[in-house]
Amino acid sequence: MARVVSICAWLAAILPLVALVAFAAAYDFDVVRLADLPSVVGTDRGFVIRIAGLFDMTAYLVTIPVVLYLHRRFEGAGSEVLGLATFCGLAYAVLGSLGGSTFATVAPPLIDDGSEAARVTFAATTTFVTVTIWSTLESIFLGVWLLGINRLLRPQVVGLGTLGIVAGIGALLSAVRSGLTGQSVADLAGPVDLVVVGLLGLYVPWFAWLGVELFRGRSTVHSRIVHS
Repeated sequence: MARVVSICAWLAAILPLVALVAFAAAYDFDVVRLADLPSVVGTDRGFVIRIAGLFDMTAYLVTIPVVLYLHRRFEGAGSEVLGLATFCGLAYAVLGSLGGSTFATVAPPLIDDGSEAARVTFAATTTFVTVTIWSTLESIFLGVWLLGINRLLRPQVVGLGTLGIVAGIGALLSAVRSGLTGQSVADLAGPVDLVVVGLLGLYVPWFAWLGVELFRGRSTVHSRIVHS
């Protein structure tokens, strides 16, 4: 089981990057156009956006086995924070996948339509997904899960647990930033934004490292949690 979960952890690290590349490809990797998401409306990139949304949706869904596996492994520790952390981890996966599936299903018809009404609707939809869901609400749940689960993990695997705690702090700071400014994680206006979003981005190597530990199995996350 640990080997299967390790693959899910690796996918949780890789697929967000794949989705990001696919989204960028829809805008011809043009930074200026990426800053104006509705600029894709009226082009032939609806299918590319659909694929990007599906990759993004899957990137969240594969975290569910990881959340449940860690819950089961730490359940014997009797921690009071475990239940809250697991709930937040599952909420993060559901909310994030909702955003990805929205891009995959709602955005392509609007892109193909190309009308001004479609452009306005697309702008409202993308703001709801990128700012409300991805940048604010899901970041709260991700931050709480990372802080809670790594509080339990850190005594067994210090480096991995510390990285997860820092990423969790970054996620909460990113949620505060987006909530107060209405900016998405892609809006990097200054050095503070770069630092905050950079800390949030540490969740990607955390998932990758967790996958390595679980796959190795011996004297790592799997065995240490079992015997903790």
